Amino acid sequence: MNPIWLIGIVAIGVAGCAPADKMTAPAGQPPAASNAAPAEKSVTRQAVEGFTGKTSVDAGDRTKAKIKAFETQRQQNFEEIPP
Repeated sequence: MNPIWLIGIVAIGVAGCAPADKMTAPAGQPPAASNAAPAEKSVTRQAVEGFTGKTSVDAGDRTKAKIKAFETQRQQNFEEIPP
């Protein structure tokens, strides 16, 4: 294996690491709102999800959910129209 690739892989693995005291939330912090944006993912997690194809699967699931919502709305609109 090329040494440059090995250094890159190690750098990706170390990029998401943080000291344990920084990984825990302060005790007095209120819980996040349900409509808040999701927390940023670490570089390592993004790389692993990209290599395994999880991001594509998640995108497909979101698209399926949108299509189902459109179909449900279309069906409701169709049922509201009198014959």
